[in-house]
Amino acid sequence: WSSSAISDDKGCFNVTFKAEKDFAHWIGITAENEPSVNLYSVIPDAAPLQFLLGEEVPEVIKEDSSGITAVQIYDKKDLDHQYPFHVLDNESVRHSLRREEKEMTLRVKMADLTVKEAKLLAGYTRNEHTLELEQGVRCTGEGCRRKGYTQLFPNHDAWYTHTQPTKSPECKSVEINYENVAVKVVYVWDVVPWWQKATKVFPFLEWPVLISSTGEKLENYKSTNELANELLEQERVWFEQLINTGLIDS
Repeated sequence: WSSSAISDDKGCFNVTFKAEKDFAHWIGITAENEPSVNLYSVIPDAAPLQFLLGEEVPEVIKEDSSGITAVQIYDKKDLDHQYPFHVLDNESVRHSLRREEKEMTLRVKMADLTVKEAKLLAGYTRNEHTLELEQGVRCTGEGCRRKGYTQLFPNHDAWYTHTQPTKSPECKSVEINYENVAVKVVYVWDVVPWWQKATKVFPFLEWPVLISSTGEKLENYKSTNELANELLEQERVWFEQLINTGLIDS
């Protein structure tokens, strides 16, 4: 997405352009004078960046130790990434994935607040991953869908209790024997919650310029992936500085 405007004699300008809110994360501004000046920053309310395990994942995401990167696991049938499992061991899962372990144990929180152990079998190059649950049923009713995450129950009786009139009467369908589930494993880089922490301490904090350059546009001699990786690395460094100095809690 792009747009242009002419600045006034003080260098001020106003420009409007449309962008997909669910995808936009950075903004680049080029002042086309001689020499030209290029600035790149994060937009307010930046959309989370998502990377599928088994596809190309930037090293800065795989090696991130700041705590910003989260791992979310979805039923492979959930094409829109809307209903992640409630996994309690995010940090240990990230460490296991970083070491490319093929099997790891984790805990999944059920809808009735019980916790069940599960195993994640990761296929790093094939993009084929399986979540092995000891036992479970999955509610596929409308009431659960509106809550925005996969509602798992330890057994059919627990699900039936959930569907009672005083709880979730709209839930009338269930997937039984929900045990060996083909899943997608997604790295999520979402800096907005961290930005909100920072601005609570420093209300007037502004997004930093991640990259600035003079001369030819970076897009003209860097691939999109190269530029995105460089922006991502600078973003990580900036947040890590805030975390390491104690300005925001990790």
